[in-house]
Amino acid sequence: MSRVIGQLALVIVTAVLWGGCVTNDTGWDQADGASTGRVFSRIDLVREYPGLIYGDNDYAEVNSQWLPHWYGLYRQRLFDLGIVKWSVNFDCNRFADLYVSMAQACNSAATFHAEAKPSLAIGTVWYRREDTGSLHAIVQAFTERGRIFVDPQTGKVVSLSSSEVGSIFLQTI
Repeated sequence: MSRVIGQLALVIVTAVLWGGCVTNDTGWDQADGASTGRVFSRIDLVREYPGLIYGDNDYAEVNSQWLPHWYGLYRQRLFDLGIVKWSVNFDCNRFADLYVSMAQACNSAATFHAEAKPSLAIGTVWYRREDTGSLHAIVQAFTERGRIFVDPQTGKVVSLSSSEVGSIFLQTI
């Protein structure tokens, strides 16, 4: 039951945040530059990354140069909400889910009138950390540089060891 409430809370927060993105009265420049223009099919992504959970047929390749800009916008919105650090009730998976949801919402607003408007090729990854053995959630983005991992709490691109990549047990897009 608490998981359902947590997911519902995430949807509500995303809707509130998306409202600012859509009206563009927040100072956000929407998601201009979020995509390179290349489109991946889900078939190609699943072939390359078995076990990937997807919801769409096509995905827009993420422009890796946009990610630092996006992180600044994302952090500002978190700050506006009073979320300034990790806590037991807002931990790594909440940061990762919100990062992805907000990026998708702003991309949707920016491409609303476009003929072809696939979702961004970005999602959440769960894996076991090699240094602590604990489970951790981060963001994966499929970019012109390949698949990269981003820590949504710092905005930094992180490298996973081959052991950590092998420990991925949930990955969404």
